[in-house]
Amino acid sequence: METLQFPVGYYQMHAEKIVDYQLNRWHALGYCRLEDMRAAAARIKTLDDWKGVMLELAEGALAEGA
Repeated sequence: METLQFPVGYYQMHAEKIVDYQLNRWHALGYCRLEDMRAAAARIKTLDDWKGVMLELAEGALAEGA
């Protein structure tokens, strides 16, 4: 049986604390790659941007078969 290893650490990705926390949470749970979360952080300027950016990431992951 394969052992699942979760990423360890907390990364400063966004100035808004709640956005930073959520990006770290998705990464720490193994749902997203760190580089994808950093790219998302750069695109999220306001809290209203969050949903659209995350939906685009999800659609991209589905297209990749992830």
